[in-house]
Amino acid sequence: MKKMYITVVALIVTTIGFGQNLVTNGGFETWTDPSAKADNWFKTENSTPETTIFHSGAQSLKATSTTKTKDLGTGYIDITGGKIYKISYWFLDNDPKAKARIWSSWRDASGWLTDNADILHTNDFSTDNTEWQHFEVTLTAPATATQFSFEVRHYYGFKDGEGNKQAGGVIYFDDFSLTEETSLSNNLFDNAGISIYPNPAVNVITFKSSINSIGSFEIFNTSGQLLINSKGNLSSKRIDVSSLSKGSYILKVTSDENSHTYKIIK
Repeated sequence: MKKMYITVVALIVTTIGFGQNLVTNGGFETWTDPSAKADNWFKTENSTPETTIFHSGAQSLKATSTTKTKDLGTGYIDITGGKIYKISYWFLDNDPKAKARIWSSWRDASGWLTDNADILHTNDFSTDNTEWQHFEVTLTAPATATQFSFEVRHYYGFKDGEGNKQAGGVIYFDDFSLTEETSLSNNLFDNAGISIYPNPAVNVITFKSSINSIGSFEIFNTSGQLLINSKGNLSSKRIDVSSLSKGSYILKVTSDENSHTYKIIK
């Protein structure tokens, strides 16, 4: 089983490739005026550069929550309709007084498009974790789309017993990227719109997909041992991983005709 797993991973690596990052200054390495927005960003509300806590490079964005919604946005990025893009960013949320979610959209000449709204306008907020977490999804741009608006919103974390919004919490963001896929395998999952988060996970992983024919998932350790196995419609699923020890695992998702694997971290 271990040998077969290594072969599957190698196949995915060699058949999928991504192009240049279309997000300028996605790692917030350039921030000329700390009292203003980050360079090349449309808005980085209530945010400042952070030089001691970062995912990569030498700097990240530190977002402080208020009692109102605040946005981080790249502005409109030119894309090509019908092409496949990987959307990705990292965040560190370990503060109960702050939370965040992706709030992005495709656009065409007439305005906003609702395609992939269940993933790009998710109702799922970030959860506290001492480790950096990764949001990543691969989607096919609508045929008429000409632009992508990459936006993440951050909010106050919770209300106290009297209904008062608890703000002043901090979330760190880093390594925003939007890349066009340059090489494809002949696989149903290429256009799946699969989203798995948070990653790293604490107790639960949320799995979403535009594929309705997914019938099972399996979680293996790196030695190929099957640890979790579940069957059923997985177009939207919360996977309980509380029984797993800290470490790296492989999530295998199977449809009627194909399967795909993803690395997850606990």
